[in-house]
Amino acid sequence: MDAGSHEGHFSEKFVAVGVGSFDSSVSRSMKVEASFGRGFSGIQMIGNIGSIVEDGRERARMALERLGYQMPARKMLLSFTPGDRKVDGNHFDLGLAVALACLTAQQVPKVDLSRWVFAAEIGIGGQLRAIKGAIGLAVDCMAEGMDGIVVANDNAEELQALQTACVDLGRPLRFLNFQTLEQVLDWVWGKAGAVGGLSFLKSPQNIANEADKSPSPNFDDMILDEELKQVALVAATGMHSLMLRGVPGCGKSMFAKRLVSLLPKLSAEEHLTLLQNCSSHREAMSPQVLQGCPPFRNPHHFASAPAILGAGALPGEAALAYGGILFMDEFPEFRRDVIEGLREPLETGEIVVSRAQMKRVWKADLMLVAAANNCPCGWRGSKRRRCECHETRVVAYRNRLSGPILDRIDLHVNMPERSESSNPLFAASRTEGVSKTLTMKAMVSEARAFGLERNKSFGIKLNKQIQTQGLAEILGWTASALDTCISSIIPSHVSSRSVVRCLRIARTLADLKSNPIVAVDDIRKAWSWQAHQSAVLRGEIFN
Repeated sequence: MDAGSHEGHFSEKFVAVGVGSFDSSVSRSMKVEASFGRGFSGIQMIGNIGSIVEDGRERARMALERLGYQMPARKMLLSFTPGDRKVDGNHFDLGLAVALACLTAQQVPKVDLSRWVFAAEIGIGGQLRAIKGAIGLAVDCMAEGMDGIVVANDNAEELQALQTACVDLGRPLRFLNFQTLEQVLDWVWGKAGAVGGLSFLKSPQNIANEADKSPSPNFDDMILDEELKQVALVAATGMHSLMLRGVPGCGKSMFAKRLVSLLPKLSAEEHLTLLQNCSSHREAMSPQVLQGCPPFRNPHHFASAPAILGAGALPGEAALAYGGILFMDEFPEFRRDVIEGLREPLETGEIVVSRAQMKRVWKADLMLVAAANNCPCGWRGSKRRRCECHETRVVAYRNRLSGPILDRIDLHVNMPERSESSNPLFAASRTEGVSKTLTMKAMVSEARAFGLERNKSFGIKLNKQIQTQGLAEILGWTASALDTCISSIIPSHVSSRSVVRCLRIARTLADLKSNPIVAVDDIRKAWSWQAHQSAVLRGEIFN
């Protein structure tokens, strides 16, 4: 603690306590300094302070008085440093309370409070409450070499998941969790047995069991033809974005919701990023997220741009789907700015939110799965029902999706219509005695492992990240031979972006067969799944 503590001489007392800031444009390390001064009695705070911090001062004062700490009839000054940083949020409550307690108590803290970050809201009865963004603060603690972070018990479960990820990454993380302010102060004064701990927390195995018990749709109860099975394997192996087209009831949503069951668990680095994104949101983390399972997000088509793409302080659905699937059903019904805003995450895996006085980058490397009908009524091209849409309505419906956004989606699949009165989509689970999902998931893992060493030499992990430079080499072709092959399969008027995406899909098809060289049939098959060729097969355009 930066303190010149002289018992009985309040005028010489100075306290510095570590707190945290959510200002993403700069380092988050902050401190609250406390001292007595001359002037009218009371607690004065200086800095760029918001209303929530003003309220937090009163919550801290009331909680301390209930514990028997008497505020002296002196002027007490609380200063946030750096002074030019915006200070707002309920996470400052605990730091304020600890600073006031150390300033007024006739005791010397047993720990260096400037080396710890205190982050919790305080009830007027002294209870500690959870905050959002605790994981982001903890990560900053590690990055800046702080000793650790002190939080409420309700934040401990997510920090335990973070601690597990940090162990895998070889990064130390220390945190203490308490139920009340009194327990925190007992630890500050070094009282015997006053240590925050993890004894009440669920073990990683219990969290895993909760994740396993949660309903998770998989392909065991869905009949897949060879085409759809191949689409599922390709999408999951390369994390390729996917557009599903078809009449109502053909299984678009059913297929999309089961696709996440094929994705391997997140790496420690990916899990850390997902935890940071989810910690900044207001909703509680699911057991799947805590365990490192890929997320599945399914926003409604009425959702606003900030809800999908994020804002300065809160992540959107795209960031919450990091490492997993963002399913956007009725894709053309989403707002135009939402749809076009997905260009950036599909290309770079990030969303940059710029405001007048701040800039926030949300990591959003995900698999977009979009679903759409062929017309507003949905029955265009159906063999069972007649479409009643006027041609102008159909054209307007198609034009809601621009060429650039369609070009950025890797796979375009026309879902087959059911031809029988009974529903052939559903199957008895594990009819052959073996889980179809587990078999497919093993194929995905093997294909990823096959391509991993090759991709590492090009500085990438997944096939969807393949760039134009070195593309022929990654495919196992010479540049001249590849140009000749492309000219024979792909029309010359197609955009270069579609060509590159076609070749990425072809590389994934070859990886699923453990072939180091991409075959011509792989390129031809991949081309059939591109936006242009998919529209040709639907009869919307001519080749």
